[in-house]
Amino acid sequence: PILVDGLLILSQLARLSRDYYEGLAQADIYASVRSLLLHKNKSIRARSCNLVGNMCRHSAYFYKSLQVHGIIDALVERLDDPDGTTRKFACFAIGNAGFHSNILYGNLRASIPLLVRLLGDADAKTQTNAAGALGNLSRNGSSLCGDLAEGNVIEALVGVVRSSVDARAETPLRIALFSLGNLSQQEALRGALHRSQEWAAAAAALAANTDPTVQKYLKRIK
Repeated sequence: PILVDGLLILSQLARLSRDYYEGLAQADIYASVRSLLLHKNKSIRARSCNLVGNMCRHSAYFYKSLQVHGIIDALVERLDDPDGTTRKFACFAIGNAGFHSNILYGNLRASIPLLVRLLGDADAKTQTNAAGALGNLSRNGSSLCGDLAEGNVIEALVGVVRSSVDARAETPLRIALFSLGNLSQQEALRGALHRSQEWAAAAAALAANTDPTVQKYLKRIK
């Protein structure tokens, strides 16, 4: 319980403001965080993932240190964790680890097939976190485009769009469209979207959607 509470406090500080980042860095918590990501207790693994996600929330301040201390590699492994909450927070952290720059893209390459698989997770929040993370892996450059294409990421996200339209689920729909917008900025991935009959059908169905955010993301893709 003390470990969980300590992780919650640190995570809250990291979430609140970048101003706390320097203090966290001075505390030199990296070895402890990596160890806790591998802890036998599922709550501690989950809260450790959440902490890493919040350490990456506001900027790339911690990126290099997380890489050097093996934390990103341990985080990717948590995408395959038997605990659902841990997988959910791991997706959140992976998304933030790819948001601000491409420094960690090499480490995040191994996350692609796991994130694609988690698009079908039973938990809706895990699905949306995975969809957002995949979009961020092309946000800052094209170095992972080959892996994203090989992993059929475009097709998988289009599948999320189609299922979200059928279920009238706005949040996963928005996230999937936003990520498709990021992916379609890369020439190496754009063709797969334009060739997709599934996408053509989804885009046609979305034409009547009245959500302004959905229309904005759809226009960006087009």
